[in-house]
Amino acid sequence: MQFDSYHFENVTSTMEVIRQLLPNVKEKTQENGRGVIVTADFQRKGRGRIEGRAWRAAPGTAMLATIAIPQDASQGILLQDAPSKSQVFPLLAGLAVHSVLHMVFETQLVRAQNSLADLMKTMPNRMPRPFLLKWPNDILGFAPSKGASVAMTPESISGSPLYKKLSGILCEAIPGWYLAGVGLNLVEGSYPEELKDKATSLAEVLKASLKALNETYNEEYGETYEGSVPALESPDPAMDFSSCLANRIAQKIADELQNPFWKDEYEKNLWAKGARVSFVVGHPERGEVLDGVVEGIDEAGCLILALPNGEKRHFLAGEIASLEVSFQ
Repeated sequence: MQFDSYHFENVTSTMEVIRQLLPNVKEKTQENGRGVIVTADFQRKGRGRIEGRAWRAAPGTAMLATIAIPQDASQGILLQDAPSKSQVFPLLAGLAVHSVLHMVFETQLVRAQNSLADLMKTMPNRMPRPFLLKWPNDILGFAPSKGASVAMTPESISGSPLYKKLSGILCEAIPGWYLAGVGLNLVEGSYPEELKDKATSLAEVLKASLKALNETYNEEYGETYEGSVPALESPDPAMDFSSCLANRIAQKIADELQNPFWKDEYEKNLWAKGARVSFVVGHPERGEVLDGVVEGIDEAGCLILALPNGEKRHFLAGEIASLEVSFQ
């Protein structure tokens, strides 16, 4: 799918701007199967997925974008009714961001040192995964706090508390369009200081992953790589890093709409899968709290929670508030 891109230095929010823009570009976009991307260096009133929450980032430190996909492009996903498509779209958007981040991660590792990139491919079960999906569409990055141990079995990695929020995605549906607003922290300091224990950035995830990879490399070969994480560099010389990332994510979202295996791929990268969690049904600040084990998702994108009494419930809305991890 082709996209028309618009960039602004300072906006209220990219979601608000694209809503105002779409009626004026309808003839050359939606009716011709083209999507739209709006990016900004700074947004004054960025919204989070949960009502009442905001997305804040210092100017020029995060990728801030809203992507509009014509709803006709969603014919490839295996759902018949519009409400179900709207329900699944946020998960597909999250899966797309996760996939693009992996491609960027591997490129950065090669720039750091080829041997480390090869190590990650040959021994994936020994490596902490750099990115995971927190249902429904947050992206978590591997970012252990100072002094935290990363010695864990592969089974405990997906439910590990050694992950922090890297990216938030807000999805909406309007007549003719699906909208995906993506905020993605690029460098340390992207997020407010008071969130440093819960948030991370792409540069910090690269640094933490490189350190963990280097420790494993040392164990295997008795050698240590002393280099530093290279600066984020755009794969496309015609675009800055943030714009290139937004364009790749937009195209990947369009691709995921045609992916019949999206559910399996999503579950493979689902944070807390198999872990016992506290789950808040509905709004995180006023919903019922349930304890259970995350089993995965269903075809409609609902989270499946196995309760202590053996009942399995499917949830359309809610949030994992905390988890209990058993290290073996």
